[in-house]
Amino acid sequence: AVGQADDVPGSTPVPPQISWMHVGPYLGLLAVLWSWAVWIDAGFWSTNDNYSYGWIVPPLMLFFLWRRVQSQPEAFWTGLGTESTWIPRLPGWSYALAALLVFPLEVLRTEYHQSGIVLWAIHLAALLAALGGCHCLGGPRLVGLVAFPILFFLTAVPWPAKLELPLVQGMMKVVAAVVSEALLWLAVPVRTDGAVLHLSSGPVGIVEACSGIRSLQSGLMVCLAVGELVGLSRARRWMMVGLTIGLALVSNFARTFALCWIMRSEEHTSELQSHLNLVCRLLLEKK
Repeated sequence: AVGQADDVPGSTPVPPQISWMHVGPYLGLLAVLWSWAVWIDAGFWSTNDNYSYGWIVPPLMLFFLWRRVQSQPEAFWTGLGTESTWIPRLPGWSYALAALLVFPLEVLRTEYHQSGIVLWAIHLAALLAALGGCHCLGGPRLVGLVAFPILFFLTAVPWPAKLELPLVQGMMKVVAAVVSEALLWLAVPVRTDGAVLHLSSGPVGIVEACSGIRSLQSGLMVCLAVGELVGLSRARRWMMVGLTIGLALVSNFARTFALCWIMRSEEHTSELQSHLNLVCRLLLEKK
């Protein structure tokens, strides 16, 4: 049954009564959607090194959700739902109809396995179902409470290829250009061809792993998790995101520069060894 708040001025709003007969099917649909999303992502987490950190995201999401719920005072739960006094009283078959409407996404996912758009559509369906249900049951206050843990799951969702590939290629070229400038300032001859640095000792290719995308993706997840654990303000969390992006780029600049410098040092070592061998041979010939 659904209880409505009193319209008498000055009366205390009464939160609507929850009927598990109607909420139960919704929770079942929610469980199916989230299990489906995790099952799809598990394939990427197992095979793609860029998203191998994804296995820790669902446990962290549940921990953050439990932590937020446990930390709320009793006053928060008193009268929860008075902001939104409507609870859907839909028959069970309506949830089955909603599941059928989402089913075409699975057909598209099977047909276009690497389609990031379809993958994100599936996850957005799960997110909207969760946040929409929270709004119906508890109003904006409950949505604000659970929004971050639910949205945190998106850090483990593979990026669409139309976004990731141009970003990776752009980062590879930026890394190559910056390292090339640094080497030229140090009088090291180098020529840049896209994402390849040509040294006198040989070419150094900047592959996807050296572009910084892996550090960026995992770093964003870590900084958001740390911000939630420590309880940072929203402004400081945004600062951490900026620092994470900067650190990911600088660390990959340093790694690529170190690799080029090692190759240059090995070249000079081999040249010095050749000169020493030549000197020794000339000395032996004179004797």
